[in-house]
Formats: sequence, C-alpha cells, structure tokens
Amino acid sequence: RSLALLAGRFADEVRLLVTARRLEGEIGVWGCQILGAIGQDEDCALLLTVLKAPDAALRGAAADALGALAMRVDAREALLFALADEAHGVRAAAARSLGASGDPDVLRALTGATADDNEWVRVAAITALGVLRLPGAVGILCALAGSDQPALSLCAIESLAQIAGDHPLRDDVLARSLAHRDCEIVKAAVR
Repeated sequence: RSLALLAGRFADEVRLLVTARRLEGEIGVWGCQILGAIGQDEDCALLLTVLKAPDAALRGAAADALGALAMRVDAREALLFALADEAHGVRAAAARSLGASGDPDVLRALTGATADDNEWVRVAAITALGVLRLPGAVGILCALAGSDQPALSLCAIESLAQIAGDHPLRDDVLARSLAHRDCEIVKAAVR
C-alpha cells in the first residue's frame, strides 16, 4: 500500500518501470496493484492483457486494479467474463471491480454472482451490490439478509443500509435484523 502511495507521486516514472518488465509472478501482482493505485486509464489495455494470464493471482490482481480505473466497455466485458473464472479469487476481484464501476448494467451479473459456489465470491458480489446503491438490488439483498450463513447475512444488511430512498421491504428487513441473535448483524442493522 505504501509503495502504491509513493508510486502515485512519481506516476510516470513508476509506470515506465512497471510496464518495462513482464508482469509475472509476485512482481506482476505488485505491478498490477501499483497500476491500479496510480489509476491512469492508459493502463487499462495492459491490465486487460494480464487478465488473460495463466496465473490466477495475477488475473485477480489485474481484475482488482481495473476497478480503480474509469470503466471502459472492454474492461466491463472482460470483468463480466472473469466472473466465470475457474479461480474464486479472480471471480471475487471481478465482482469488487464491477461494483466499483458504478455501472447499473452489471446488476444482473452481480446478482448471479451472489449464488456462486464460493463464499468469498458471494460476499464480494453482495458488497458490490451495496457499493452500486441501486434500488434494483434491494430484493436480492433482502432475501440474502435472511441467510443462515452469518457472513452473507451481515454483508447483505450492510449493503442494504447503503441504498438510499424509500424501500419498505428494506426497512422491514433492517428492523427485523435488530432482533437477530448475532450481535454483529444487530450492529450492522443499527448503522
């Protein structure tokens, strides 16, 4: 993180160093993180290439980094495709980045990702729905708030609380959560 902050001060020089090397292995993961922290749209093409790498850690880092950039159509399409990646870390990173995109057109894909077979991906997708703050996500988030898995229920309640506006179903779910046996869920409903 501190390396990324430092990289922001010397963005052009650091970008030159990062792009001059092949983005592979652990150094490649760090390179993607740095490019994401710098946040320049011109790095999108390189990150899209890395998103096709054989290394799952590298693909995940590229997917996360793309979320820090202004979302181009080709990046959105690549991240939607990455929601079906074989590696759950890549799917979770794609969900986080799609949530950060602010694009309402990703609602259906993120809703589908809430049913992923991996809990980390489900949590990332639920959190991304909250970040998007779309009223269209209220129904699925209300359903997930009643999950028997506390992590999913907690994320759904936190995401519901981020969606502004008059939503009686949301308000009812948040009110019922105040009586939940898990104190973390009660705290989330209060916030």
